[in-house]
Amino acid sequence: MVLLEEKQAFVFEFKVVNSAAGKDKAVTAAIKQIKEKGYAKKYMEQEQDQKIEAVYAIALVFGKKEKNVVGWKAKALLS
Repeated sequence: MVLLEEKQAFVFEFKVVNSAAGKDKAVTAAIKQIKEKGYAKKYMEQEQDQKIEAVYAIALVFGKKEKNVVGWKAKALLS
């Protein structure tokens, strides 16, 4: 999922884990997936007149047991 807001792009990747114990691995995997699959690439390479000035990768991890967000991380890919 991508949220565009005032020349910024927020690229989200969501993961679900059985419990909070697996959150760190899932957060790392989500950020890695955004980079490796190139989800943010088109926002980083736009033409000058439409240029996105900042791109962020955001990982959100939900726990099945907790039924809530158990971990998250944001990383600037372009700022």
